[in-house]
Amino acid sequence: MGDVRLEFFLLAGSPKDENPGMPHWTAAKRVLKYLKGTKNRGLTFRPTKRPFVGYADADWASDITNRKSYSGCALKFSDEAISWESKKQHCVALSSTEAEYIALSECAKEIFYLRRFLNELYESVDETPTVVFSDSQAAQKLVQNPIFHSRTKHIVIRCRYIREVYELGEIQINCIPTDKMAADILTKTLTFQKHGN
Repeated sequence: MGDVRLEFFLLAGSPKDENPGMPHWTAAKRVLKYLKGTKNRGLTFRPTKRPFVGYADADWASDITNRKSYSGCALKFSDEAISWESKKQHCVALSSTEAEYIALSECAKEIFYLRRFLNELYESVDETPTVVFSDSQAAQKLVQNPIFHSRTKHIVIRCRYIREVYELGEIQINCIPTDKMAADILTKTLTFQKHGN
């Protein structure tokens, strides 16, 4: 099984693996040291009221070569990450709100799939919406408010999927502070102290 804490590192480092240098060797040694220090960690599932919760985050225009943003989505079941993804967004986001909205849309797709999968497995899944946490109030309001504004119309048209899933009652978007965002680790490199938590 993979490690969610390595996802962004592996994604961001992969384009450079064609011509590795000393910094890449140092980074690879850090990963091996991390893996050695965490080899005894495992998943511990505890009883929970909800099947799972989602976390969606974006790092706006962080790729300096093409100014595309990174999306991160983490789904937790009983406080353990069961699904996660870190990927470069397919288009250049014109604002941080747009980058966060795209990340929410990608997370909604995974939630929609997992809800159907769990329903097939257990025949009945909690019908309440899956809570998705975002650290962007603007993106949250854009999902919840069907009224288009001239400066956000292109975002809503491009990513209409999340509105449909929200309107079906499959997800509920809640805002949390950035320092509580579980998907933050999927969008950017973090300090050693924050990475260890």
